[in-house]
Formats: sequence, structure tokens, C-alpha cells
Amino acid sequence: MAAGLNKPNPPFETVEPHPAGVYILSSEGKLLDFVPVPRDEVTNCAFGGDDLRTLYVTAGGTLWSIHVNTPGWSIAR
Repeated sequence: MAAGLNKPNPPFETVEPHPAGVYILSSEGKLLDFVPVPRDEVTNCAFGGDDLRTLYVTAGGTLWSIHVNTPGWSIAR
């Protein structure tokens, strides 16, 4: 899940307790890991590439790509 802010936008959008990044959750909703993204307004993420081992993240008007060891999944396949 991609979410969070690095710069607050008061009075309703705060940085704490969720900074901008990719949150890796278990199927039960437990936080397993967190990948910080230095840009503000993380908006989306999706797996891609031939082997689904590239995670694409949109944030602050930019597109990031992160190589991951475990392939993700896509409903388009």
C-alpha cells in the first residue's frame, strides 16, 4: 500500500503517524515492513516488469521503480 505525507498540510493532513512510503502488510493487516519515499504525496504503487519484480511508485509528480526479490501480483495477468 502506498500512502502518507512527508510535509504536513494543516489542519487535517498530518505527517504523523504515517510518513510517505510503501507499507508492506500481511493478509491480516499487520505491518511487515516499510519503504520510505523521500517525495511527498505518495499516491499509488503497482508491480510490473516481465517477472513482476519491479515495484512502481508514484509520488510528488515522479515515478519511482524499486527492484524487489519476491514477485508481486497483478490482476491484469
